[in-house]
Amino acid sequence: MPSNEGHIHWNGFLDVTNVNYAEQDLELVKGSGDDPLGTVRIRAAGEQEDGLTIPTMGWEAIPGTSPTLEARADAVDQVGHIRIRVA
Repeated sequence: MPSNEGHIHWNGFLDVTNVNYAEQDLELVKGSGDDPLGTVRIRAAGEQEDGLTIPTMGWEAIPGTSPTLEARADAVDQVGHIRIRVA
């Protein structure tokens, strides 16, 4: 695993789970509205936007992070296991 990459975890039980990565506070949030069942979003803590739907086909930037953090989940990973890195 590259030095700028790590993992964060969401247990699937809470509507919002607070995590920290690279000294930034993040929130993992259950999807709502038109999101498919099981959708998880990630955003900088305190952001009012819905956040980034955890992508499965490549890295995408997490809104409100500075320096920019990127996230992704892979089909081979456990549910709630999210890869994260400094862009």
